[in-house]
Amino acid sequence: MVIRVVQNKEEHHLGEVKDLLASSNEFLIASPFISLTAIEKMKNWLTAGLQKLTLITTLKEKDPDQLKKVPILMELYRLKKMRGFNLSVKIDNQLHGKVYIGKKDSNYTGAIVTSANFTENGLENNHEWGFYVNDQNVISDIHYQILEDATVELAEKDLVKMKQWMEENQAEDVKSPTVDVSFIDMIEKPILERRATTIGGVTYWLKPLGKSPHPVPPTRLFGDEAHQITFTTKNPRGIANGDILLAYSVVSQQMISVFEATDKRGVLTKFANPGDERWPNYIWCKNLTPSYGANWPARGLTFSGLRDEFLKLFPTYTILPSGNKLNGMQWGADHIKTMPEFGEFAVNRMKGES
Repeated sequence: MVIRVVQNKEEHHLGEVKDLLASSNEFLIASPFISLTAIEKMKNWLTAGLQKLTLITTLKEKDPDQLKKVPILMELYRLKKMRGFNLSVKIDNQLHGKVYIGKKDSNYTGAIVTSANFTENGLENNHEWGFYVNDQNVISDIHYQILEDATVELAEKDLVKMKQWMEENQAEDVKSPTVDVSFIDMIEKPILERRATTIGGVTYWLKPLGKSPHPVPPTRLFGDEAHQITFTTKNPRGIANGDILLAYSVVSQQMISVFEATDKRGVLTKFANPGDERWPNYIWCKNLTPSYGANWPARGLTFSGLRDEFLKLFPTYTILPSGNKLNGMQWGADHIKTMPEFGEFAVNRMKGES
């Protein structure tokens, strides 16, 4: 493991962040404060080699910093269109730390954990200190926690609403202690935006893997593009081609991966472990989150955690058609239908962890 100090006395943070970005095709910036000058200094590194950029920042209610961030974020979306990378902007209003994480394919290229904001002063001028680290497990834990805390996704259409508000309220001063607006309230919740995508016949299912008291071992990973998912019944009742399975490990309830059912089905004749004979029927499934599945034991994302997070955001919704209790699983069911809103929420969260 490599650990080294990053500071602005000799080698600026800017150079370290540029080097990390240049060696990565996915990059994450977590910074409460951001600036146009920092983006201007970095934009030549936002090349065709970068496939995905994630920015996590704040959008605090009645704070004039909201007004400053709108043109900065719009510039990022302009660069996205010009350079062709995917862009995800997430909001965490409790964010105080500053982190830069690089990833190439399935491996982390490094992380910088520091006091330096993504601003010109933070990256070059201020007396800032931090550490560079390249340990895969350490970075994975940091990455997971950052994404876990950033629960609000800001889309370009949300920025358009904010810009319109600013144009209609030009008297608002960015130097005032407060402004009479909370831009975070203008952000549409992604689950509500995506309700229409559940009308086309796709059903979401919770699918436990393993058996009590023996959950799926952490050495069994799910990074392949396709997997055999086993069931007790010959034709798993209700599961059609194209349906989505949210797989999790029994006992621990850790989420394993997201699978799409295909029409390739069959019956097993050989079994690796005693007791597996109870699940002889299988469906070949396309793995929709192979990056997540390849490292699911380290993610720490559980069904109960997803459920609590969803119900906190959407208290009027339920997890299952019958409510929020998994009685069917307790009675031995090997799959159970979930509400499409929760299904979409879980898929988005697990894709965000990839």
